[in-house]
Amino acid sequence: MPSYKTVGFDQDIIDEALAETGLQTVLVFPTKRSAGTAERRNYPDWQFEELIFTSMDELKETLILPPAPLLQEDKRLLCLYRCLTPENREFFHINEYADIISWGQQFFRFFDDLAEELIDPLSLGGLADSGSFYLQNWQELHIEQILGIRERYVKLVQELGFTDKIFVSLETDLKIPWRGYKLVFVNQYYYSALERELIHALEKSGNSVLIVWQGPSASFDFEALKARDLRLEDVFETDEFRAEAVDIIETDNPDQMIMDFLSYSKNLESGPNRALLDASYTGKYYSKLINHKVLNPGTKQKLSESFAFQLLLNIREDLKSQRGSFKQAFIPIQNLLDHLADQRFARYFCGEAHPAVRDDLLHLAAKDFIYLDLELNFFDLYTDGHDFSALKGFLCSYFGLLKTLGKLGSIEELCDLFDSKLPLASLLSEDEKHYSDAPVKVYERLANFRSLSTIGLISDPGELFGASSLEQAIGLLELLLQSLQTANFRWQMASREESLFELSNLLDSRNLSFDETVWFHCNEGMLPSNPEPVWLLNETQRKLLGLKTYEDIRRWERYYFYRLLLVSKQSRLYCYRIPEQDVEPGSFITELQEISSRSGYIGPAVSTSKPKASLQLIYRNLQQLSGAGQTLDQNSFGFNKKNPEHFFVIPCDPETDFGADHNLNSSYYKLKQMLESPYLWYIRFLKGLSEPVTQIRETLTRKVFGSVIHSYLSLLLGMVSGSHKSSAELDKRLQDRDFLWLQLSTLLEDPLYRYKLPQNYNWEFLRDIIADCIIDTIQWFFRDYLPALVQDQAFTLIPETDTMTEEEQKPRKLLELDYQGQSYSLCIRGKVDLRIETAAENFIIDFKTGEGKKEQLIIYEWVYYLLLDALGDKSLSSHICQILEQESEPMNITDKQRETYKEKLRQALSNILHQGFGLSPRTTDRNQYPALTRADLYSIKLWSKDAEL
Repeated sequence: MPSYKTVGFDQDIIDEALAETGLQTVLVFPTKRSAGTAERRNYPDWQFEELIFTSMDELKETLILPPAPLLQEDKRLLCLYRCLTPENREFFHINEYADIISWGQQFFRFFDDLAEELIDPLSLGGLADSGSFYLQNWQELHIEQILGIRERYVKLVQELGFTDKIFVSLETDLKIPWRGYKLVFVNQYYYSALERELIHALEKSGNSVLIVWQGPSASFDFEALKARDLRLEDVFETDEFRAEAVDIIETDNPDQMIMDFLSYSKNLESGPNRALLDASYTGKYYSKLINHKVLNPGTKQKLSESFAFQLLLNIREDLKSQRGSFKQAFIPIQNLLDHLADQRFARYFCGEAHPAVRDDLLHLAAKDFIYLDLELNFFDLYTDGHDFSALKGFLCSYFGLLKTLGKLGSIEELCDLFDSKLPLASLLSEDEKHYSDAPVKVYERLANFRSLSTIGLISDPGELFGASSLEQAIGLLELLLQSLQTANFRWQMASREESLFELSNLLDSRNLSFDETVWFHCNEGMLPSNPEPVWLLNETQRKLLGLKTYEDIRRWERYYFYRLLLVSKQSRLYCYRIPEQDVEPGSFITELQEISSRSGYIGPAVSTSKPKASLQLIYRNLQQLSGAGQTLDQNSFGFNKKNPEHFFVIPCDPETDFGADHNLNSSYYKLKQMLESPYLWYIRFLKGLSEPVTQIRETLTRKVFGSVIHSYLSLLLGMVSGSHKSSAELDKRLQDRDFLWLQLSTLLEDPLYRYKLPQNYNWEFLRDIIADCIIDTIQWFFRDYLPALVQDQAFTLIPETDTMTEEEQKPRKLLELDYQGQSYSLCIRGKVDLRIETAAENFIIDFKTGEGKKEQLIIYEWVYYLLLDALGDKSLSSHICQILEQESEPMNITDKQRETYKEKLRQALSNILHQGFGLSPRTTDRNQYPALTRADLYSIKLWSKDAEL
């Protein structure tokens, strides 16, 4: 039986392990990082003993020698994909190679787990008949399918001359190279059945084994090699820990977390050994905000973060989008905007023209276009006077590359591209080429990828991926990306700047020690992590079978989390609470808070604080930045201590803002914004700084759908515009469903609509379902609604035209007011969908697919009739027609309502002239664009006379 040693949390586990070395010692750590740290620390005291520093995974590779080369990573997945029968693919919904990646990883993870616990996979077939293991019907079917796939996988792998670690047998493959050695296993929380067997085999071979555990001896069963729950109370009673203080910082969102960390780190000095714990750091936006003086990300970097990998990823996504588009000829504009957000992509394809290319795409997005075609026919169809020369240059280059890649038919052709169309020298940065081994790693992976063909794993891409060249190109790119994704490269020269923190995570920090730690994202689902979705067996079934469960993983995470807190003098834990997204602080945090709140608590000081972003704090920070004893020029920062509300007001300069003629011309939607938020009205409408459309979804937006409806109505109403003696005189074709369908179908087939309407299920939904509703609506309008409206009277239909008429373009003066001896006018204009005029009454009809507002109809009444005094003795009736619901009723607008609305506009304009462009007093209106208005800093307490600044 192994001997054991316990180490307190006030000691360094690596130093304690090194103290156990002899002449022939193997030190086994849970991670390569801790093994490497121990080896470097031992160098100064090395007395030429035979010492081996290894991780548990490396130890297994040393002791277990399979009879044939092992298949790994992408080669495993490829062979698994080849083993699937048509029945398997239909059963598991695997339609292409991309679908096997996630499913295949789960498949191998499951059988790896079985192998790790020495469970015979064939025993799964008898679980249903065991009497103690309840399986649902779907599980029985899945097990039958999966065992069949495994059997074919075994046969194929053996035929190819390989093996897999899930087939390894201890009886035949275990080879122990040591006799008389001392093996020290350093603080591993969980030992699998395979690992326990290896330890017993090492002892039987004449070696001694020492198990080193950090924590109370009661928290580990040394006989069973199994950890028990760590009781923090027991640790605190022993006083065997280094922790002095734990600060829990709860913010409102991740952005506040980063800002608080930056504020905190600027006051730190170099010296103490610090670590920032964040497993997702390198993939997050804030990694660009933290420089090397604060955080050293280390010398190792993922190849997947290089431009070469990201470019291939972009190309794959574009080829998949192309495959699903109309005639396989379109690429979403959103894809291109996303690509150009990467400066490396922008420089590679656009050079100095990058801003112009981006602006061209945003211009098209604002016009509701979703796609561009590979042949660039779009620019022959669409002309609005905009110069698209920069965009065309970029598209010619990039789309040309896409077309080349879309014709690939073999692994060799794809590899050869890196010497022609995609030369590696242009894909890697100068630093990557000269100061890292990235080129070597890329060529190694390319050689490994090319070997898929030479060793016979792929003989015919068409057989695997489909007959079309596009399908084959996508499949080959998937394979290459899988091969590159797991590679890492190292920088040959570490940063010369001394950093305050080194980057780590819970996995890598096992057995490491720091003076101070900062933890990001201590939220439930991240730390501790969420359980994974069920794959074949649920947690109860996995436990009965003897597999590791989520409960084991959660205990593992809990131990190593608290271990690092207990060995660190200072810890700063960041979490955030977002109720609407169900985001809460993690249970490790709440457990620590609960324990520290008990009476008689004797552990490290635990505090919880919640930093607030407020105007007062900004003011204080500005005072600090100005230097001690210096007077801060408040106005230069837009903040006035005596009148803090002024911060949220843009001053009004009437001459500049309203022009020399002092006339303000506006439409309904602009006036609506003026009433809701003058601040936003000034920015968006008065100055025309509209928000760029950067998220273009392949869906039928309300705006585009409304455009289709209005175009269709304009087309049909245009056929019958003019005077009619009665509704019975209307064109009979408007009651013919086939005719209406033909007109709608023709409209939708307009070439430009191919670039605006989504080319996915939304397109089918529009044609097959919504189209019928639209036609029903048209029939209802002409058959029921219009006759009921005009009765037997003669009438004139005046539908909306594509452009405003000369009369509609003329602004109508609505009101006038005086300010500082000058007269200011508010003028309005608008274009209504339909007017119907009879001898006794005029009708204004506004078609809506969503909510309609009475105020908009008031604007139309003023523009067309009331301000022109054009009614005479006629009455006026305004309607909102909900065309899809086939409902309409008069709004019954009164003179009092019109005057009330006019007075609101007068008062709003007067407030702007006297006070400037400020926020709305209504809370709901202030929620619009808070990042732009900074209304998130607005607080009632701010205006209190007693507010402390």
